[in-house]
Amino acid sequence: MSSKQITDVILFSLRILKYLIMIFQLIITVLIVFSLFPATRTLASDIFGYIIDPLKAILLGVVKYIPNLITIIVILVVVKYVLRALKFFAKQIANEKVKVPGFYADWAWPTFNLLRVLLYAFTVALVYPYLPGSESRIFQGVSVFMGLIVSLGSSSAIGNLVAGLVITYMRPFKIGDRIKIKDITGFVVEKSTFVVRLRNIKNEFITFPNLTVLNSEVINFNTSGEQEGLILHAKITVGYDVPWRDVYKILISAATKTPHIQETPNLLCSKPAWKISTRLMNSTSIPRK
Repeated sequence: MSSKQITDVILFSLRILKYLIMIFQLIITVLIVFSLFPATRTLASDIFGYIIDPLKAILLGVVKYIPNLITIIVILVVVKYVLRALKFFAKQIANEKVKVPGFYADWAWPTFNLLRVLLYAFTVALVYPYLPGSESRIFQGVSVFMGLIVSLGSSSAIGNLVAGLVITYMRPFKIGDRIKIKDITGFVVEKSTFVVRLRNIKNEFITFPNLTVLNSEVINFNTSGEQEGLILHAKITVGYDVPWRDVYKILISAATKTPHIQETPNLLCSKPAWKISTRLMNSTSIPRK
């Protein structure tokens, strides 16, 4: 907000406060004037009772609510420090300063977020009975109505949320991996609670709901090449008038000059040239000459 907007808000609040004070002064003045005359003294007493009785009821309600308020404060303080402890351990596990067998470091923050949501829900369940008016039918009706709206309007969102949790613990990919979902290949740039976003070679961003990712086959080219390297396939069309020996030499030369090609095992030249050429001729039905 700009300084002018802040000034306008303050002036508007002061104006409202001024009107409230003026109304209060007017009521008190009328009651004092009415109490001076015997004919209107009873009316002044009744009006004064209409004002004092609600204020007295509110004050007594606040005083009676103090034990419940203290209980709510204690619950919130305990939850606050429990969250701090969980956050501390999540940070240590994410930085690999604390290692738990069978628990990966990239699970730390998703698990912390899940536990935080569950802790918030548990806190609401604990605090709810201590709220003023929690036993009234109106309060209960509003709670049921809000729960019904959330359950009916967020069925797909809940499905994507659960799918996101499953994907997180399945660990099929991580940020920066090159993956293929359905017929789209790209780099993972975002893995959130509800969606997964890829960036293809055209710098186009494709968004997949987590439910779609969970129900689809995912090919991860990064993890596929960690152990023995990734075998890439390419389709090349060459005319029959080109000698197959020249084609073989060109393909082998192009493959060996490609960056990041593994030297061992040398699958390209592991067999004699005549065996590979014979296989090529048999698979492509090239007439032998």
